[in-house]
This record gives sequence, structure tokens and C-alpha cells, in this order.
Amino acid sequence: MPDDQVSARLHGLLHEIWLYLWANPRSKDTVEGIQEWWIDNGKQRFTKEEVQEALDFTVARGWVQQSYIGPTVLYSTTTASLKEFNRALDEPDGSKTTRE
Repeated sequence: MPDDQVSARLHGLLHEIWLYLWANPRSKDTVEGIQEWWIDNGKQRFTKEEVQEALDFTVARGWVQQSYIGPTVLYSTTTASLKEFNRALDEPDGSKTTRE
């Protein structure tokens, strides 16, 4: 992936995560659960590593947060964060989804 802009594949994955969270704003899940239920619905179109990369990207920007139950990491969001996530995905030139 270029350093200055996310790849089209990652952007698509970010969009799918956003769609799921917008429809289910109180959802919390592990990277494996997100891969299977939030975006792929059992189809495995994205690898666990790609999903983790997208989650790391969203966590770094404050759009998604991590919580822990013992050693298990859960990912979730807030309404305010979803609105910022949405604004960033809607930028036509990808300027909001550029790496910092």
C-alpha cells in the first residue's frame, strides 16, 4: 500500500466496516468475528490480516475503539466516531484516509 493513500481494497474494507457499524452501532466483536460476520458473511473475501490492518487504521484515527475482556480484544465505535468515519470515507480525493 502506498504510504500517502490507502489502497482501493482497504478503502472498500473500511467502507464495509462502516456500513455494518452504521446499521449496528452498539456492536462489539473480535477481529475474527468482524471478518466473518461484519464484512464477509462467511465468504472470506478479506484475510484476517487485512481486517486487522483496517481495524488498526480506524483505531489510530479514533473511529473505532478497543476494549478487552481478559486477553480478548473487542472492537466497537460511538455515534460521534461513526460520523467522523463517514466524513473521511466520503472525501472524493481520499485526503481524509491518507496516512499520517
